[in-house]
Amino acid sequence: MFEPGLSRLRPSAPWLAGLSLALLSATLAQAKPQITAVPSGNQGFDVYADGALVAPLRLAANGAILADSVVSNAAGITLSGLRAKDSLAVTFAADDFVSISVPAPPVATNAPTGWQPIVRFKLTPTNFNTNHWLALFPDGPAPFHFLVCSMPTAQVWHQRGWLNATPFADPFPLLQDVHTGSPEISCLWNRNWSYICPVGGHPIPMIGLWDPAANLYVGYDFQGARASDQSERYIATAYCWSQAGLTNFIALAYPYGGLRYGEQVYPQGGEVLASWFNLQIDTDLAPTEDPNERFQTRLFSQYTNSLPQVPAMNDLLWIPGQSRLGDFSGPIGLGLYGPGGETTFYPSNTLLLQSWEGHIEMPIDTAARQGDLATLNYGRGQLESLLTNYASSFSVGGDSCLYWQKPLTGAWLTNWGGPAVTTLHNSEGWFPARVLVELYRYDRTHNQVKPSYLPAIDGLFNWAKHFVWSRNEFADVPSSPFAIGTTLCSAFLLDYYFTFRGDAQRGANATLALHMADTITWRYVHPWAMDSDHFDGALDSSFLVEPNSGRDWAGLGCANEVNWTIDSLTQVYVHTGDPRMRYYLRGILQRWPVLYQPNYEDSLAQYNSSEALTEGLGLFDGSGPGRGLRYPYGFSPSLPLNEPVGNSTMRVVAGAQACIAFNKNGTSSDVADYRTGGDGSCSFRIVSTRSGVFDVSFSYPFVDISGLTVTRVRNGLTNVLGSGQVTRPLQSPSSFYLSQLQNGDILTIGPVPTNAPIINFDASLVYTGTNLTRSTNGLFTTVPLPGNSNLVQDWNNLSSFAGIVPGTYWNYGIPLQQGLQALTNVAAVSAPGASVLLLSYAPPVPETLTQSPNLLLDDGSTLALSGNPVLAWRAWPIIFTQQVLMDYALVPAGRTLAQVNPNGTLVMGLTAFSGTQTDWQPFQATLTNASAAFVQQEMEDLAVLALQASYALLPTGKIALLPLNTAGPGANFAAATGLRHKWDALTEAELVNTNTFNATRYPLAFYLGSENYVKTVLTNGDGKTAITRYLAGGGTLVLLATGPYPFYYGYGPADAAGPADPLLPTYGMSLQGFEEAPPGIFMELYTNQTILHSVPQQFAFPPGDPRLRALLGSSVSPLNRYEPFLKALDGSGTYYGDAALFIAFGTGPAKGGRILYVWDTLLSGPQGQSIMIDTVTWILNAVLRPPVPRWDSIQLTDPTHVLLSFSATSNLDYLLQYENTLGSGAWTTWQDCLSAPTNRSLRLTIPLGGTSSRFYRLRVGP
Repeated sequence: MFEPGLSRLRPSAPWLAGLSLALLSATLAQAKPQITAVPSGNQGFDVYADGALVAPLRLAANGAILADSVVSNAAGITLSGLRAKDSLAVTFAADDFVSISVPAPPVATNAPTGWQPIVRFKLTPTNFNTNHWLALFPDGPAPFHFLVCSMPTAQVWHQRGWLNATPFADPFPLLQDVHTGSPEISCLWNRNWSYICPVGGHPIPMIGLWDPAANLYVGYDFQGARASDQSERYIATAYCWSQAGLTNFIALAYPYGGLRYGEQVYPQGGEVLASWFNLQIDTDLAPTEDPNERFQTRLFSQYTNSLPQVPAMNDLLWIPGQSRLGDFSGPIGLGLYGPGGETTFYPSNTLLLQSWEGHIEMPIDTAARQGDLATLNYGRGQLESLLTNYASSFSVGGDSCLYWQKPLTGAWLTNWGGPAVTTLHNSEGWFPARVLVELYRYDRTHNQVKPSYLPAIDGLFNWAKHFVWSRNEFADVPSSPFAIGTTLCSAFLLDYYFTFRGDAQRGANATLALHMADTITWRYVHPWAMDSDHFDGALDSSFLVEPNSGRDWAGLGCANEVNWTIDSLTQVYVHTGDPRMRYYLRGILQRWPVLYQPNYEDSLAQYNSSEALTEGLGLFDGSGPGRGLRYPYGFSPSLPLNEPVGNSTMRVVAGAQACIAFNKNGTSSDVADYRTGGDGSCSFRIVSTRSGVFDVSFSYPFVDISGLTVTRVRNGLTNVLGSGQVTRPLQSPSSFYLSQLQNGDILTIGPVPTNAPIINFDASLVYTGTNLTRSTNGLFTTVPLPGNSNLVQDWNNLSSFAGIVPGTYWNYGIPLQQGLQALTNVAAVSAPGASVLLLSYAPPVPETLTQSPNLLLDDGSTLALSGNPVLAWRAWPIIFTQQVLMDYALVPAGRTLAQVNPNGTLVMGLTAFSGTQTDWQPFQATLTNASAAFVQQEMEDLAVLALQASYALLPTGKIALLPLNTAGPGANFAAATGLRHKWDALTEAELVNTNTFNATRYPLAFYLGSENYVKTVLTNGDGKTAITRYLAGGGTLVLLATGPYPFYYGYGPADAAGPADPLLPTYGMSLQGFEEAPPGIFMELYTNQTILHSVPQQFAFPPGDPRLRALLGSSVSPLNRYEPFLKALDGSGTYYGDAALFIAFGTGPAKGGRILYVWDTLLSGPQGQSIMIDTVTWILNAVLRPPVPRWDSIQLTDPTHVLLSFSATSNLDYLLQYENTLGSGAWTTWQDCLSAPTNRSLRLTIPLGGTSSRFYRLRVGP
């Protein structure tokens, strides 16, 4: 076990030096209390700060775990001989223990080095009996938990970075949230307990309690473990309001709460739970401060050499086409409140503030700049109505406060929480607060200040000092704080700062406002600072961000509205100069492309907002989409303060204490020598490797710079830039568009004070190419290679390495180095003492599994890699093709490495392992299993690509794609195979037009929707009728949905959402299922069919959305021809239905039609591509190009009978039809020969007789 301060941990003075003086003093100046710890009987220990009890740690609630041995000495306290109160509940290993040690306090009271108590533990529940454990808690079930700590007056618990209100402050989030029966904050089986999340799924690896009224915070900080041995990953954290007389406490738990962390799960027995944490005790955490900001201070003072490096510049050409900025963004409107439109959650007359995206630009300054007095006065009227009719006045901590509740009037519907949802702790009120401050500023400029405004501003500012936590930023999760909570509050505080910073009465408040803009940003935005699991493959959580504290979004990275927080980080950074924000901005904007949904387009420019970035990339076990998987939905807001707008290739954002630039289509340009007067005036020098001139978009947020003069110094000549060179956008008074700039230009905006210093920016964590050095981590040593070929990084080139992340990263527990140059020539490399050598390399795109480098040893022999490659990195979005693989070779005894031979690949990195074969064996086993999965996936991908030639021969104009199609696995399969070029995407008008949508014109149709369908276009139900008519006419419909129940919600007219109106049950397909997967469920292939043959006979229930929708075979009419492919079973043999199937209707309104159905989660699961390869290829061939039926023989067996013989192909239905008058079109079925899983020879006898002729034919289809 690593100790704090050892291994990869070191102080980083430059980062603390980079903090602004105000931030630094506010963060570190508090005196450290004297910490002591004493045993509490045999149940735990009590921790005191300056003699006051602050952290009563117990082994478990209700004395459920006890210690037979308590040893206290100068080194600390150790509890061992652990046992359960009921010996039948849990049996622990003999060497299990819990200990606490209290280091001596630092000499300097404000030193940022680690001084906190350290708690270590090892618990091994060798035997665990769930019933006996539950019996220890007669007041309600409890998880298996340990190391509890209570704080009865805590207002919030701090978990993963989120501040959730405890029932002491607000009973709604934990105890009363309804959320249609699936509460977001509590677990699903005891409302006193929160959901239970593994630390590996924590962006900030902490859980704690905070009483801001007492300035007291106590928490468990696992960052030291994360930065070293990562032993904490599967230890879970939880909060509990009440259990067996103990109230308001945090706890560690095991295991985590299953899928989405809300389930009731217990140890199996034999697990070893061993890790350590720092017990953080902060006796000076006032409401204006934040525990996340304190965490960041510790992070950057103790762990910087564990932090990933970031680029010096970002190329934002990865932004999806529809989200790109043609011009600067202006503010939202000044309609500050009105009836809400999300009537799923509240009645239509519910009155709400209308605030989101109100952090963009300055609404009043913009109206004034445009001379738009009508809009300005309208906003004034709205604001004064809010103050007069809806504002609440109250007192907190002796301060008079003012704010607005959410909703203003009305209440949420009962199934979403009812009146208890209503709260003052919402974030939308900060936008009208912004408007009020800007109106005051406008009035002050015009000498018309209204006397009522200042007291209201004071009340709002006071509430900003005290509100601490919020919830219900979005209506569908009323229990949770959202990351976007920072956007409006920090904007209000920055507006306040610029309005009052020179004010005699409120200048001190302005300084505090700037400080709070910083701390409140950290309160809501807490990216993963480093990869939280070194032992997974090709998945790195660094710099990704959760959207809210709900369990459905825990442990995942999200885009969506989280993009707005990137705006706030930028705004707050340039005005506070907090260097940590610069670091995160660089990292976030580098890593954000991994959040693209797995959808295909021909280029990034063609992605629309809804199909681009995802609402969730699973980063740890139990997260909603599954580890490494992405939700097939989301949206992609623009980045109005980061992207270079229009034709500009660089965006410069400047502020009172910092400046930052971003590029587009390369990383060739930056700025230097930044100086500012802090009021919009500033100067900087262009630094660029571009040979010609280029445009720059510039912003100085929260300041109207529209009237400032812009001068340029070029080659020693100073010019004032005119209108042809400076565009002053009316909608964005804080911005300029600067044309025709070049390297070396010095731009000056406004009158910069002559004594304004140059502001420099710390670059110690910026990747330079020279900071990849030989580095040892335990038994592994990364060895730099002499790269000779630059890696092309171009977001316009799908074969490039765009998005590759240089620096050190981890793959399956193995450290690797990635540079921006690859080795392509044989090179001499030494790795003395290595027993295993690992190479990361990029093979040629079409030769992923056939081309690899090799090693040359000191005796001249060639050493091949194992042939079991795993994925280390892949370009993303999915349309990019490059991959980096990792493979290993065992070095023969007595031999050493002499050279690396790329052998036609691009070699990226070399890692040497110096341990024994026994040490290596666990890694080899992991890599072998991972390689099998990777190779299987590659084979599937190659099989999909191989279908391109076959599908290219399909007839065009014979396949219809139904409207309301969505991106997802089906659409991706169609894109990768070229199938999408063969179908006609129907409009809604074409859907209901019988001349267009019919089975004759389109014998095959695809549905790629979610759960919705076009029910109504022109007249009620005409879309629904059109689909039924199509099937009844003999059409075949393929359902590859992105939601669990296709054709469930009927939409229209004009795509208006409608109520449930399931279509499939009307055909006799009533899908059944469940919301959460039962234990032990798996998928099994039917053996009496051969259509689906490329998946194992049995495989695990697929990850992702667990809501199974399957068809019970017993519910299918015997008049239908039914072919199930896959069924869901559990270990006891319980049958849950068929999740992939084909049905040909012989009865009901769809008689004559056919449906191929595959449950959506199967499509997105590991077997999805194989399932589609088999089933879609079969249906395409069966419908559009079946084999031409031929008679093998026609024999007259007697004067009244003829014997017809023919060969039938497997999995095709053969119909013998007859017609008395050739050409009448009225063919009648004589015999349905059905289909069979194998080829067969059939013989049919037909009678002869009568005087009229009869004509026979064979029809072939699915």
